[in-house]
Amino acid sequence: MPQLLDAYRCAEELEEVADCLAVDVDTLLARIDALTTDERDQLVALYRETEHGC
Repeated sequence: MPQLLDAYRCAEELEEVADCLAVDVDTLLARIDALTTDERDQLVALYRETEHGC
């Protein structure tokens, strides 16, 4: 989860997040789909905090 949050912090597109994590977009989407409620809340909070982008 820390790596996902770090990658998501500055990326503007899912492709960039996937590249930062060295996975393809399908794998990234599978990970996002499998987030726990707490993990999803963390990702949403980060999105709101950064307004998605550095």
